[in-house]
Amino acid sequence: MWKSIPLQVLQLHQQLIVFCCVSRAMRLLSLIAVTLVAFYFVGVFTPDAPDIAEPVALPSTQAPAVTEEETAEDVRLTVLEASPTTQEPPAPERLSATTPPRAAAPELPVRIATPTPVLPSLATGLDLSATERAATAALAPDPRDIRVVTGTRVNLRAGPSTRNAILTQVLSGDQVEILEAGQGGWVKISANNGDVEGWMAARFLTAARR
Repeated sequence: MWKSIPLQVLQLHQQLIVFCCVSRAMRLLSLIAVTLVAFYFVGVFTPDAPDIAEPVALPSTQAPAVTEEETAEDVRLTVLEASPTTQEPPAPERLSATTPPRAAAPELPVRIATPTPVLPSLATGLDLSATERAATAALAPDPRDIRVVTGTRVNLRAGPSTRNAILTQVLSGDQVEILEAGQGGWVKISANNGDVEGWMAARFLTAARR
């Protein structure tokens, strides 16, 4: 009978048997794993049983029994001790017949005359000559030819040509004094408050405001 069954069918039958055995084992393992996980969560999330409170002895509220009864004599003594003691009012002080001393009369301030200082201008006269000279000097026009540098940075040379050496540089807004007018648009100036004299192009200068 087994010889009539093809070999491939037998192999397929054996594979099915192995698969069924493996699937049963896997199911069993899965069931065991699920059971363990369930026990774990039940143990973790189950609250602990509350502690049973131990009985505490309460203090007795019964008033202590009176051992002795108060006598009438004790009550009378207690009333006498509680009653306030009357005190005699203090005797009024006797007024003294002596006359109080008189207050000393206040001293009046004495004014001392101070001499009035005499202004020197009224005594000796004002020196008008110095004032007039200062006013005249302030109003007199400045004879110098003052110009203002308009270039950002202009070279100051030793002669009226770009071939001459550069002595220094003047900046925009610097005030310079014109000393001499040369040819080709060059002028000789005095810069840095008269410390340096040199030549520069006149197109970079403008008249200063007075």
